[in-house]
Amino acid sequence: MKKIVVGLGLAMAAASGFSTVAVSSGSSVDMKTSGCGLVVTNAEVENYGKDQAEVKMNIKNNTDNMVTIQNAISSVDTKTELHHFVMQDGKHVMKPVGEIDVPSHKIDKLGFHRTHVMLIGLKNAPLKVGSTVDLTLLEKGNCRIPVHAKVVK
Repeated sequence: MKKIVVGLGLAMAAASGFSTVAVSSGSSVDMKTSGCGLVVTNAEVENYGKDQAEVKMNIKNNTDNMVTIQNAISSVDTKTELHHFVMQDGKHVMKPVGEIDVPSHKIDKLGFHRTHVMLIGLKNAPLKVGSTVDLTLLEKGNCRIPVHAKVVK
């Protein structure tokens, strides 16, 4: 009886859109992906200033459509934003960006001093080197992509 119930549960999960999403730590997390088809690798965090940190990562889009990241959330800060650098008065200045588009079958490399995720108002600043920060990318189609980023600096 247990085998039948487990088998039915797995079949129902597969039918409802549950699948495995790879995360940067090399492990995987079962979650409803809503068909977003993104894989995050090489996620790292660097402390930035007094109570902020930058998150870099590679986001691979395995779908036939552009996927848009609209936001990010984390429990380690008071505000999580998507950022990019722009030229302003001859200087590179960091500014919030509304969303990040990841082209079909491409890898978008988010990194320090270009498009990245910014952790603002760290609750326990600075973040400890070697620790892991968990955050979630929020995709336009309501997909939630878990990210586990190692603090490297």
